[in-house]
Amino acid sequence: KLALMTEVTYQDIQNKITALRGYTELSRAPKSESDRIAFVDKQMALLETIHTLIKKTKDYQQMGMGQSRWITLDEIIRMQMALQSQKHTIALTCDLPGLEIYTDPLIGRVFYSLIHNTIRHGETATGINVSCREVPDGLLIVFEDNGAGIPAGAKPDIFERIVGGEGKFGLFFVREVLSLSGMGIRETGIPGRGARFEISVPAGAYRFLKKHT
Repeated sequence: KLALMTEVTYQDIQNKITALRGYTELSRAPKSESDRIAFVDKQMALLETIHTLIKKTKDYQQMGMGQSRWITLDEIIRMQMALQSQKHTIALTCDLPGLEIYTDPLIGRVFYSLIHNTIRHGETATGINVSCREVPDGLLIVFEDNGAGIPAGAKPDIFERIVGGEGKFGLFFVREVLSLSGMGIRETGIPGRGARFEISVPAGAYRFLKKHT
């Protein structure tokens, strides 16, 4: 999995560098000052994206390296929300009373990515709700927002390794991290009414520290 992540990151950075070279060449002889400024802005945006991709490699290097442990999910999710940029007005509601899951410590990055996905792509989203319920095969953790949702045509590919699509690339990472602990994820939201991610946790990999109703 680490080799796969490294390959995807390498390809994405290569694509961004190619685009950066193109804008650098255009900025050598701009037609106007406004064109020059526009090219510089494009270059800065690409450099920021490359920097972000490089930082992500640290997460990939940690995949599977930490020993699985019981983790209080409510605390982890709230912590990941606090780490987000404060330039948003999205409220978080967690209804996970006493829930602990046995998983890789990198689970925090999973919820960081899901929250970031809502902030960046949710458009009209004002709230995120995380809840859970027991099902015959174990536990279902539901992460949903009230934003724009994911278009029906895009749903089949959102977890795939698509080079050049940062949001989709983040969801690819989410799926891979969850698989380390035997968990799965699918998106079941209704386009226009919000994104909804269902994370399946196998029996024996979760527990409630107090009575769950």
